[in-house]
Amino acid sequence: MAEFYLWPHNARIVLVVFAIAAALFQTAAALLSLSRIFVSKGYRVTLFDGITGTAEAFCVVVLLAQVQQAAIDYMIVRPGYAWLRWTAAAAAAICAIAGTVQERKPAKLLWLLPAVFILPAFERLAGGWYPWFVCAALLLLSIGGICFILYYLRSTPDTPSSLSVKEAIDSLHTGILFGRPSGRIVLTNRQMHRLMLVLTGTPQRNGNVFYQMLKSGNCRRECRRESAGDQIVYSLPDGSVWMFRMATLELHGKKYLQLSAGDITEYWQTGVKLKNENEELINRREMLNRTLTELRGICRREEHRRARLRVHDVLGQKISLLLRTMQESGGSGGALLEEFAEGLPKELLEVPDEQAAQNELDILRRTMATIGVNVSVSGALPEETAVGTVFAGICTEAATNAVRHGIADEIAIVFSEDERGYTLRISDNGCSAPEGTQEGGGIRGMREKLERLGGTLEIAVSPLFTLTAKVAREHCRSKEE
Repeated sequence: MAEFYLWPHNARIVLVVFAIAAALFQTAAALLSLSRIFVSKGYRVTLFDGITGTAEAFCVVVLLAQVQQAAIDYMIVRPGYAWLRWTAAAAAAICAIAGTVQERKPAKLLWLLPAVFILPAFERLAGGWYPWFVCAALLLLSIGGICFILYYLRSTPDTPSSLSVKEAIDSLHTGILFGRPSGRIVLTNRQMHRLMLVLTGTPQRNGNVFYQMLKSGNCRRECRRESAGDQIVYSLPDGSVWMFRMATLELHGKKYLQLSAGDITEYWQTGVKLKNENEELINRREMLNRTLTELRGICRREEHRRARLRVHDVLGQKISLLLRTMQESGGSGGALLEEFAEGLPKELLEVPDEQAAQNELDILRRTMATIGVNVSVSGALPEETAVGTVFAGICTEAATNAVRHGIADEIAIVFSEDERGYTLRISDNGCSAPEGTQEGGGIRGMREKLERLGGTLEIAVSPLFTLTAKVAREHCRSKEE
């Protein structure tokens, strides 16, 4: 250090200020690293680098202060503080080597240079050039501190700090609790703390105890445990519904318990609504089955009534005509009676089909209206009595199936005809059967009736369940011939 005595007084003052600035830069780097020491290992290495760099700069300041004081007293003092210089250099070397190995950056070894430059052994080796090596060491320390400060200001931590993690967890609407396997709580957020107070009335210290209280239902009366199988679900006094789950986590070789609480109010209310609607549909289906059974009975009674009326009308007409003929002719009328007897069965079977078909449609509409089903009819029955009778029977069967199997409340019946033939289209708003569904006896019966007339039956299930029956005019003519 004797070469420093040859420097001007002002130059030594500037060098002292430079050393103090280097120490401040290294101290600032250490303090900034300390604020992120739990974020990543890189900041921990930088912390120790800053501490050792500050120690190196402090060694230079102490030595220059010794020189300056000796120069004021017009004395040349032998440099001291050898133990401090060796300690600071050794610590700096260890930190530089450790940082190089951990981060795998050979450039870290440059931090060995300031440690080497302040060694007493290097002072003897450098001779008259030693003051310049001290200036180089201070320059490296200043540049290193400034570079890290700029890096810190421009970067963000790779992982959040513990405080930011706690704030983020507290802002969650979900309740979170972490604890040891023994149940001792390590971390819990505000939402879980609130749920503890609502469910038990007091804050809990043990996660296992709180979970067992939830499982056993040993909570406040205002909080009702819902029936949800193996799941733990509670309804709170404010109307919200929460589901609790316990899981085991392993982090850095240690096991932790995680108790989470999720707000399932919306899903729960939707499930309750669907359950009520399903029960209502089941009740309605049973009511419709009873109504349809009564409807079939009404139809049978109506058929019997029409048959009795037909017999009454036909027999009354024949008997009246027979009596009048016998009165006018004065005979027994045996031949006429025999003729009437032979033709009576045929006339009883020859029901006026067009009128019967129209009556059947009217009965169908009135009967369906009593159970809340609207049957709309467009067009008119075909003039061909055979086709009209078959179409009327198809309407009755199709409407019955739509209400019974599809739970329909709107049925549209459309009759149309053109030069090619007659068409019947029946559609409903009920639940359509899936493609490829096996046809039952009702649809087979419809097909058989249409096949006797040479007609066809088409079925569509999308967008509405639709039956389309078609009978060509030429087939009707061939049947009549």
